[in-house]
Amino acid sequence: MSASLPDDSDLSELLQTWKFESDSDSNLTARVWRRIEAGESHGNNIRSRLDHLAAILTRPLVAATALAACAMLGFVAAEARYEMRRDDALDRVAAEYVRSIDPVIMTRSPAAAPRP
Repeated sequence: MSASLPDDSDLSELLQTWKFESDSDSNLTARVWRRIEAGESHGNNIRSRLDHLAAILTRPLVAATALAACAMLGFVAAEARYEMRRDDALDRVAAEYVRSIDPVIMTRSPAAAPRP
């Protein structure tokens, strides 16, 4: 059983010919069509914005600028991490040095004595 579905133009024509008459709400058809059109324009609006963004990002100058900005951000992050690790290492070395020459620390416990 192979039932073919109508394409958008067939469906649109079918919907244009549809008439609904109601005693309770005379503006129902107009409101339905407004909602359909609002939904279509909203979908097209998002799609057009995404297409526009994709077109901007695929330009060579923009792509090169974005790549350079990402590289610079990576370098800055790496430098900051290096600085933090270097400062931590210097703090550890300074603390070990103080422990190795401070007689008060050396006499408190045998485990705190400097290693040979």
